[in-house]
Amino acid sequence: MAGQVSHVTKEGVFVTTDVNSTDILEELIPAVPGAVTEKVRSIGFEQVSRALVDELVARCDPPSVAGDTEVHLKVTFGPESADYTVTIGDRSVAAAAGVPKTPWTRIEISVEGFAETLFGRPNTTATPLWRHQALHVPESRTPPGEVRAILKIQEDADRSNNALVTALSTHRPSLEQLAYRFGTDKWGTVHWYTTHYERHFGPLSNERVRVMEIGIGGFDDPDAGGASLRMWQQYFRRGIVYGLDLFEKRIPVPRIRTLQGNQANGDSLRNVAEKHGPFDIIVDDGSHLNEGIITSFKTLFPYLRDGGIYVVEDMETAYWPGWGGNPPDRAGTATSMGFLKTLIDGINHREWDKENTSYFDDNVVAAHFYHNMAFIVKGPNHECAAPPPIRTGPPDYWPPQDGD
Repeated sequence: MAGQVSHVTKEGVFVTTDVNSTDILEELIPAVPGAVTEKVRSIGFEQVSRALVDELVARCDPPSVAGDTEVHLKVTFGPESADYTVTIGDRSVAAAAGVPKTPWTRIEISVEGFAETLFGRPNTTATPLWRHQALHVPESRTPPGEVRAILKIQEDADRSNNALVTALSTHRPSLEQLAYRFGTDKWGTVHWYTTHYERHFGPLSNERVRVMEIGIGGFDDPDAGGASLRMWQQYFRRGIVYGLDLFEKRIPVPRIRTLQGNQANGDSLRNVAEKHGPFDIIVDDGSHLNEGIITSFKTLFPYLRDGGIYVVEDMETAYWPGWGGNPPDRAGTATSMGFLKTLIDGINHREWDKENTSYFDDNVVAAHFYHNMAFIVKGPNHECAAPPPIRTGPPDYWPPQDGD
């Protein structure tokens, strides 16, 4: 293979070849660990190694440096091998097939170790599965003036190399770090959502989840938006991330799929969910219009797996009349907040003898509300109610209340 494999720039633009890395990785990840060798044989070593390089480039957060640094990445599979030139420049990283002319370092790793490192469960006590060799070291007899110049260049090269090695490690950055890196507003000036996401999504961060977010951003520009999708792609190291938007979008990053649909149209949403669900996580960061929020929840919640979490962001619009909202005293169930509040009563429906339960009564087990956002947890709501004799009133032996 010749030519470019993958490239990501400081603007977050990711370019890849015609290899569909997401398809390959979606098939490969379940094989980690233990069954990678067989999967590589069935897919093909070259295709798998290229997809893994794409993933590595997408994870790399390149530093600000003065010049380019070349790293020789060698991937092996038994007697076979594939060589890549990884070029790390000023806030950009690119990978192309072939051996670099002047590499600063060489990283050699088996395709099995590559897959295990990127998609295996983190193990802080394990040694790295790659071999790392520095190739540019000043000679002992180099004149001091030349050494100083070399060391300045080497400082940038070390920073570039460290960025690549960090991307190759099992370390997962925090959501705050990822939000800052990709420029999503889920953390910072307007919203403090990532703290709550860490609390609820942390237990799922190393699982093979399917995440869908409604709303990609960038309005009708097909190449704009996707900051949150990139954040989820990095956070859920073994997951597949889907982005749904009213407009067609192109975000060619491994493990991200973009879908087109209208969140206010139940049929449109069902078509998407039937094809790509069920999901483990759904995040509504779409239009923020109350009608669309409610339609999306009613339509998509059934396509959430048991134990899955549905999140609604930016619920301040529930109180804004211009967005279809109203203050609590006039809201009823027509606003997103008013509708979601009914789920709390539904969780406890056995305590008030509701005759005809709804789908949500039977399948919502928890609701967590924070400033401008809600987390709804799906599961069979089968918890027992209190016995009828107790529900009729306190027993005679119950101690009297103060003042009686």
